[in-house]
Amino acid sequence: MQIINRLIEQNWVTQKDSLKDKRQKVISITQSGISALEMQMDKIRLATDIVSGNLTSNEKMELIRLLKKLNHFHLPIYEKNIDSKNLLNEAYEHLHSSREMNKISSN
Repeated sequence: MQIINRLIEQNWVTQKDSLKDKRQKVISITQSGISALEMQMDKIRLATDIVSGNLTSNEKMELIRLLKKLNHFHLPIYEKNIDSKNLLNEAYEHLHSSREMNKISSN
């Protein structure tokens, strides 16, 4: 939250209440934020190269594909805002039903 507050103070993002869920906030980047981001793109690209290490272009693309697949799996669970007491059970049920759906679609 402190990071978001600093971005708001810099006028790099705005924060509004979600129309869908009043417990959530919607963060949007401002034109000033876009300009600040563009000024840092060379450093961001360098950091990206360092983080991806010596992966080939194909390996980087495969990593992105796998991360997207994981995000696709986890996002519905995350969006449910599940209480931590029930999170593992809900996630396991989601995993099990996803596997069943994959079996059905494979046949």
